Amino acid sequence: MGRGELWRVYNSDGHSEKIAEGMEGADGLVWDYWGRLFITSWTQGKTWAIPRPGMKPILIGEGLKSAADCCLDAASKTILIPDMKAGTLTELSTKIPGWEVDDSALAVEIAPAFPGIKWADWDDGSETGKVEPFRGILLTHFGDGSNRIVVGEQRGTIHIVDPKDPTKSTVFMNIRDRVKYSDKQNEEGFLGLAFSPKFKENGEFYVFYTEQKQNLVNVLSRFKVKKDNKNEGDPASEEQLIRFEKPFWNHDGGTIAFGKDGMLYITHGDGGAGGDPQENGQKMSTHLGKILRIDVNKKEGGKQYAIPSDNPFAKKDGVKPEIYAYGFRNIWRFAFDQKTGELWAGEVGQNLFEEI
Repeated sequence: MGRGELWRVYNSDGHSEKIAEGMEGADGLVWDYWGRLFITSWTQGKTWAIPRPGMKPILIGEGLKSAADCCLDAASKTILIPDMKAGTLTELSTKIPGWEVDDSALAVEIAPAFPGIKWADWDDGSETGKVEPFRGILLTHFGDGSNRIVVGEQRGTIHIVDPKDPTKSTVFMNIRDRVKYSDKQNEEGFLGLAFSPKFKENGEFYVFYTEQKQNLVNVLSRFKVKKDNKNEGDPASEEQLIRFEKPFWNHDGGTIAFGKDGMLYITHGDGGAGGDPQENGQKMSTHLGKILRIDVNKKEGGKQYAIPSDNPFAKKDGVKPEIYAYGFRNIWRFAFDQKTGELWAGEVGQNLFEEI
């Protein structure tokens, strides 16, 4: 109050930093759903808002005698401010000029794509009495013009759904014998699947999963379809390309996708826990906390793939040459814009903000 400053104190180690100033008599403090901070002044009767961390406070209200602590209404559309000297309660809009929030409903409806579908080789509990949730983790396609939809299940089964008969699925490949999954550690399991752009010709596809035989390891592997049946993947054809050793069970990332350049892009989280305790996101000697880019059409340098020569750190000493981008907590999913080729990534936040 005396200095009109706002400070952040870190519970992890007790250090603190000043994040705003110029608010003499600062007393009340409250967050809203969109990460905006509102501060009231007891000595000045003013109210400020900070739309985003690092920004200077913006004055949004004044004229009170002594604005005490404040709170938000249930919808976060107004701030309720008691005035101690005036004996009044004031309602102030949370709208910040230039930083308005559009909270109108999207013109979108959700409907089941395949109502009543019967998933092959899945025990829904009707026979054993033990319900096992079906954890469909991703949806993609072969890219072969067949319009068939491919669904990856987190325990390690890949299903095919034919839009001509969406009442049931068929199994493309089952690798549950090597995939680790537990409801208590549900960021692990079968996490990524990408079909080669030349799948129709070479029958190759790529899988990212958590290994069962060794603890705290994720694997990127190449598979092929069976020689006598192109509608089934061959579990015996597995060729491991990259093994990710991680310190914790969470933050596994797992998305893999081919870009318009024909390169395979892979993401892995920072290794888990909270606050990136090993600082892997900024550590260039590890694949953790990164987006990687490799050429799976070649094999060079003793690897089952090649490093693209135009990777940003391809020739830098002490840096993993596969690194395409770094500094991430846990990009859980990403996708390429089909027209521009740009990569769009969803970065999982920790306490407040998610990022794109």
